[in-house]
Amino acid sequence: MKASVFVEHKGYSNEHLAIRLEMTESGFDAIRERMRYQSYKIGSRTLYWACDEESGFVEFFAHDPSDEVGYGGRIFKVTMQDGSKIEVKGPWSSRNSIMNLYFPHSIEVTITTGEYSHYAGSILVEKAGLLIPGYKITTDLAQLVNDNGKEIEYVIAPKEV
Repeated sequence: MKASVFVEHKGYSNEHLAIRLEMTESGFDAIRERMRYQSYKIGSRTLYWACDEESGFVEFFAHDPSDEVGYGGRIFKVTMQDGSKIEVKGPWSSRNSIMNLYFPHSIEVTITTGEYSHYAGSILVEKAGLLIPGYKITTDLAQLVNDNGKEIEYVIAPKEV
């Protein structure tokens, strides 16, 4: 797996440093196959979170039984940490800054497995820091509170010499 840092543009004037990870499609599939999910209940909602210990890759989503139309109502088949398999209908994606309130902290990455294959993903902050030694990953205090309440967002910056 090869890592690099690039300038990502979000909107017209918002740009920030982001991490790009390059790997083979089969390598990415193998990582996803090793994922084992844990869950966390918040009222009627359930957060699902999985991490591949070796690579640090993270996947997550949220499920609300009263709103099962996320991902077009698709059924997700996931393997839980205890080895059991469950089906989750129509979950919704979430974002790192929310999941960081409940699970080990992660940061967004762009994954490329070929010239035309790009995926949005996440990786544990501690693993990301090892992949980009010339940079530091810190909490953006300005992003900690928004209209939805508290969130924990990380940013990438060059290390000071």
